[in-house]
Amino acid sequence: MDSDSLHVPRKLGLQRASSQKSTSFAFQSLQRKLNIVSLHRSASESATELIGSLGLTLLFEPEEVLADFIFVHGLRGGSRKTWSFSADPAHFWPKEWLPGDPDFKNVRIHTFGYHSNWGESKGSDFNVHDFGQNLIEEIHSSRTIGRSDDVPLMLIGHSMGGLVIKKAVILSRENPAYKTIGDRIHSLYFLATPHRGSDLAKALNNILKMVFKDTKAYITNLERSSEAQQVISDSFRHYYSGIHIHSFLESIPMNLGYGSALVVDRSSATLGYTEERVQLLNADHRSICKYESPLDPNFQTIRNRLAATIHDITRNAAQGMQQIHREHMRQLSSYLNISDAPVDDLTALEEQKLEGSCEWLTRKESYQDWQYNNDSPKYFWLRGKPAMGKSMTSSHVVQQLEGTQCSYFFFKHNDRLKSSLAVFLRSMAYQMANSNRSVRQQLIELQQDDPFLEMENARNIWRKVFGVVFKAQYHQPHYWVIDALDECKAAESHDFGGLFGFLAKIDEDVPLKLFITSRFTSELERLIAPLHPITQQITAEDTTQDIRAYVELYSDSLPGESKEEQHGLAESIISKSSGCFLWAVVVIQQLKEVIFFEETEDILQQVPQEMEGLYMRSLQVLSTKTKYKHLTLSILNWTVCSMRALTTLELKDALKLDISQTIFKDLEKALPSLSGHLVSVDRHSRVQTIHQTATAFLTDINLDSEFRVKKSEGNASLAKACLRYLCGEEMQMQKRRRSSAAIFRDRSNALCDYACSYFSEHLLRATSTDDELLKLLTTFLQTNVLTWIEIVAQKKRMDFLTRAAKHLKAYLDRRAKSVAPLGGPIRLIDAWATDLPRIAGEFGVNLISDPTAIYRLIPPLCPPNSTIYKQFAGEGVSLTTFQVRGLSTQNWDDRVSCIYYGDQRAESIACRDGRFAVGFSNGNIIVYYGESGQEATRLKHGDGVLVMELGSLAGLLAASSRTSLKVWNVGTGGLLFTHEILPGNDPLTLSIDDNGTRLLAATARKNFMVWDIPNGNIVKHQAWAESGGTGVASTLGRPPTVIKINLEHNLLAITYRSLPVFLWDLDTFTLLGTCNLPTSVRGSSSVQLPITDFVFNPNPEVELLAVAYMASELALYDTFRLTFKASVPSECDILVASSDGRTLAGGDSSGRIQLFDFDTLQVLVSISLPDYGVKAMQFSNDGLRLFDLRDCECNIWEPSALVRKTLDETNSEPSASADSLPSKVEAIPIEDIPIISALPSSVDGDFVVCGNDHGGVVLYDLYTGKRKSELYKHARNCSIRSVQWNENAGIVSTADTASRLQVVKIVKDTAKGWKKSAVVLDERLSEQVIRQQLLSPDATRILVATSKWILLYDVVKKQRVAELEAHAQWWPWINHPLRPDLVLLFEHSAIRTFKWDNLISAIPAVKFIGHEEYDIDYEHYATSEQGGKLLMKFVSSQPAQPASAHKTYHISTLDLSLLGKSTVLHFTHYFVDPNILDIDFIIGTTASVLNHGSILLFFTKLGWICSIDIDQPVPQEAYIRHFFVPSHWLSGTESVVARVTRKRDVLVVQRDEIAVFKNALDQMEYVNVR
Repeated sequence: MDSDSLHVPRKLGLQRASSQKSTSFAFQSLQRKLNIVSLHRSASESATELIGSLGLTLLFEPEEVLADFIFVHGLRGGSRKTWSFSADPAHFWPKEWLPGDPDFKNVRIHTFGYHSNWGESKGSDFNVHDFGQNLIEEIHSSRTIGRSDDVPLMLIGHSMGGLVIKKAVILSRENPAYKTIGDRIHSLYFLATPHRGSDLAKALNNILKMVFKDTKAYITNLERSSEAQQVISDSFRHYYSGIHIHSFLESIPMNLGYGSALVVDRSSATLGYTEERVQLLNADHRSICKYESPLDPNFQTIRNRLAATIHDITRNAAQGMQQIHREHMRQLSSYLNISDAPVDDLTALEEQKLEGSCEWLTRKESYQDWQYNNDSPKYFWLRGKPAMGKSMTSSHVVQQLEGTQCSYFFFKHNDRLKSSLAVFLRSMAYQMANSNRSVRQQLIELQQDDPFLEMENARNIWRKVFGVVFKAQYHQPHYWVIDALDECKAAESHDFGGLFGFLAKIDEDVPLKLFITSRFTSELERLIAPLHPITQQITAEDTTQDIRAYVELYSDSLPGESKEEQHGLAESIISKSSGCFLWAVVVIQQLKEVIFFEETEDILQQVPQEMEGLYMRSLQVLSTKTKYKHLTLSILNWTVCSMRALTTLELKDALKLDISQTIFKDLEKALPSLSGHLVSVDRHSRVQTIHQTATAFLTDINLDSEFRVKKSEGNASLAKACLRYLCGEEMQMQKRRRSSAAIFRDRSNALCDYACSYFSEHLLRATSTDDELLKLLTTFLQTNVLTWIEIVAQKKRMDFLTRAAKHLKAYLDRRAKSVAPLGGPIRLIDAWATDLPRIAGEFGVNLISDPTAIYRLIPPLCPPNSTIYKQFAGEGVSLTTFQVRGLSTQNWDDRVSCIYYGDQRAESIACRDGRFAVGFSNGNIIVYYGESGQEATRLKHGDGVLVMELGSLAGLLAASSRTSLKVWNVGTGGLLFTHEILPGNDPLTLSIDDNGTRLLAATARKNFMVWDIPNGNIVKHQAWAESGGTGVASTLGRPPTVIKINLEHNLLAITYRSLPVFLWDLDTFTLLGTCNLPTSVRGSSSVQLPITDFVFNPNPEVELLAVAYMASELALYDTFRLTFKASVPSECDILVASSDGRTLAGGDSSGRIQLFDFDTLQVLVSISLPDYGVKAMQFSNDGLRLFDLRDCECNIWEPSALVRKTLDETNSEPSASADSLPSKVEAIPIEDIPIISALPSSVDGDFVVCGNDHGGVVLYDLYTGKRKSELYKHARNCSIRSVQWNENAGIVSTADTASRLQVVKIVKDTAKGWKKSAVVLDERLSEQVIRQQLLSPDATRILVATSKWILLYDVVKKQRVAELEAHAQWWPWINHPLRPDLVLLFEHSAIRTFKWDNLISAIPAVKFIGHEEYDIDYEHYATSEQGGKLLMKFVSSQPAQPASAHKTYHISTLDLSLLGKSTVLHFTHYFVDPNILDIDFIIGTTASVLNHGSILLFFTKLGWICSIDIDQPVPQEAYIRHFFVPSHWLSGTESVVARVTRKRDVLVVQRDEIAVFKNALDQMEYVNVR
């Protein structure tokens, strides 16, 4: 930021702020506008336009309408003329003044015009009744005001206009068609209205009769005591009830030409009603509604009365709206991670700004044209040399735009946050949402639809966030003020060009105007030129007056024995400043410290006019102060090298950590002298250099001074200070922890937030040879690293872990170049660099939900060989009794998950913005959440899905088969449109633009097509083969084999069999050229190598195309120059690129995937998964995950190598080469793994019997969680659907998908635990589907429910003993919890009781109630043996809503002990509010450790295992969260398989293993539900 006036005393700002309070903001803003806009009649406006339009005209519509104004003119007036002091548009006060006044920000404003010009020669039969009828009908039929049934309506009438609105009120009350309007009329304002007529009306009609031989009916209505007057008055008296009446009287006689008189006297201007409020105005009949200025007392009277009415109307509504507004902005602040409000920078500048300064700009015609002319260019670029007041001018422009919708941002080069393009974009989106309801609503919907936002990815933020922002409705222009754009760090990287590319794509219909300041650079000029901005250069003449005002303000404090000497010194300063404001400020500060008058001349002669010389003199002065040199250097290091501006409190603690000395003086007062005035403190106590030029000077490698800031050494000092804090006592783990928020709040050291956020940034930039730094880093990772992770999670910034991992890797790489990479510290740092991104990726969602989980839950869930496990969960060092047993994985698995589809063949995949979708050959589409891999929704295409594309906005999904193209809104599940495809013309590629308004496709028949979204209209259809061009002839008759669209550069790439890649320009549809593989690569063959795939680099600033040649080469081409760049041997068949353009992935038919650096084609990772070839791939948005399809499975990969040492948007991280040898990953095909498919409903002993999808029935040891043995098998291709297991009786019963039932007797075995003894039953129930099997408590009977019959078998006698015909709908059978001889059938609304012996009814059916508004989850339920309770999950039953609609849940209980005692049982809900619990399924019941009762365990949709005490009274006020299942375990599964044992262990299936969670229920966190 161009902080030119940072040293203006705050007392001046306070004086200015005080003066502001004395004058209304509205009047200041409006008066300023009148002063700036030249008051002249526009040459383009006709006389008719100056009078105003007829009918109802909308002048202003706010974002949120709480009230309506309609202004109705009088005799010979007009809808504009009556309300304007002059012909200048700025005097039309209902349009120009009221909308800018905050008191009317929610008022919609109309005018109404009608023919009332008595000067026209043609007669008129229209009267007041006709005008009133027209007014009420116009309101009724208006598309805006007529459709707002609940918005209060105020009518303001001048003269005869008051009679018109009275007649409209009468008609609204008489005619039922207008009743809604009549009910809305809240207030009437009569300005000099002749309620009883006027004596002048009769005289006027007589004159008209003499001149035009005719009279006007409406003038006759105005005659005193006319019949029309009496009728209106009599009727109005009966209909005005409930309407507020305000009458304003004229008090000055009007010049009539032949004399002067009151046109409407008091007796006629008032109604005489008790409720009427009457006020006298100092105006005649004409000027009572025309005002020269917003400060006109008459206007203020009218304005204040209108504002009071609005205040009364909107008070309650506004409070409710404000509460909603605050809540929405709180949500968006969290979503967009808004940590630093730009208003702080604005306020600091405004407090220093002198009254009247910077007006040189807003007086310029070029600026006025930009602000007030809607047809002027959208961009205004103010250029200037350093320190010429650009930032102050920006603050002035923001002031100038008060009353409009304005967002602003002040870039600062030496502040990481305020120099970030991503932070800038997030801030602007937040500010736009704050001022525009439509934008706010769009962003709230985006947050709900896609809660994941990459905070540092500017391109993704622009595409995702501003894609919806610019879809909002705008009723007025929105302004952006961007200061010091050249100080944006993106100016040094590719992203900067991307910003201007983004701006160029903003739709012309979006009323956005941008004011930009910067220094001149040729690069900025190149980038901004295509936007055609208004350009203004700051000259010395422009700023001289501002400098003069500042110098004269302090002239009395300048050295001198007289006013003349002080004045002369001031003039000398002004002339030497050469327009540089900062120079004048620094010189005055130095002169104020002068003791002898003679020193003044020396200073003026010695102080150079260039800033560099001025800074050097400051350092020379500092060199003479020997006592505090170390402190000065530390201050300069922290000020220059910090990632953001520190507060004085933070700096004080930082200095103590840095130089081990405590400063007890007021640091803010001491800083100027300690820093030679190179450092300043703003009103928010933030410390920064006085200007960017000072930063550049202090870090110049050619600076010969002991105070030069050496960045690598300075960053090392800052890194060590941060690490000293992180290693300190305050960060030590506490055994008895409170909430994370309380812990974070109670940190006494002010540097806590900064150290936790930025220590790794300084580590990255520090000298790598510093041994003390290595030691501190090692100590931190050995001790307090978990506390740091907790604080990061509390801030919801899990990306800090990934960023820190990159920094640790880069630090080790640089250290390895100078110091041998040996020893324990290096291994420890490298290990944590591996662990941190894994923790963020696999536990991020859970950590944000509960940051303290990093101590008690996460270490045991990590692989045993991970560093976090070894340090905090291993034997002897564990922080908790919580343990996880049974998992064989010892290391982090690069394959996070594998989703197996069985018989379904996956064909296509798409990924975007937190979702990925898989399309199948049978026409199914499954959409998943990218973070967890959980299923989000299912769609049905109908035909095999060959190509798909996800849009970034509104959850759009386009999918095409060979016969049809369909587009859905994934969020609602709604189909937007379908397009039938001609045979052979199926799309080979699809692309949705960033705005989500267009779908593009290129087809097999060489057609390029564009559809409008959501309407599905074809807006472009181009056949490229018909466009001609060199090389096209060779493609005739050949179908294309690969096509790709690049919207960033408007390119279309196409290849045909045995031909190169052809590049087309999408704008002109001309052939640009081809990408040919050089003969040096392809050999002597003249035939082009077959191309299998190619992909554009997605980065808009990188023009590269990667091309895969069949079983031979991977080549790179420059698409701008159409030149070959490089190639490597490769057998890739499929290519895909990460969204940042840094990583390229290639897959082949052997099942291998290789990850390359896109720029160099260096191999980073090689993944081997044999048996199935790679069919399709996609990267996640952040580039850290890769999804691949292989026939019947989808793999989710997260190789650690993807957490690479890459440049972030600040371009400040040093580049490091990739590892010379690529890492290798090997995996087993999921089809070869026998996935556990069934567990018994209850687990009582030391073992559990499971069934898997290979037909195996396997025994697992519950102490170790390990597999013991396979007891027996069904057929290999038959998955086990259900298992019943009674350990006491040694009976196992299993049923498979082929409806085969096996009941087996097993016996204990010393070696195996249990082994098969004999087959009791083995029966295949042909043509039936086994829906359920249930063992009796004593295991002597087994009930089998099929699609046709309910069968009962005697296990002892090995025979069927009873059968019942089954219902068409399946209902569950349940063991009676209190009567082991009874079994229950749970039907739709009744429970039937049967005997286990013979299935004979034992008790008459009992009805149950309390479930009528819900659907019951019959798959998951539990019973309590102690109390005889049945516990079930209820789901809100709302069939009319889409599948994605929010559902509510209840846990409800039924008292089964009342069976046989009562004819009706009542379900009771455990919680009053159904929105409290997001239940996935019920797990079961077990004993409570808190009492002798029972608890019910349930699983939430976020993966938490929770419980409620089912024996406590209902409704309950809390539930307990125990632990969570890692989110990647949930990937692709329809539901987790989990059980709870009698020993209180929790079992969760993980593929072919059982994770046994020991002591998991001892981990308790109470969640209050009040």
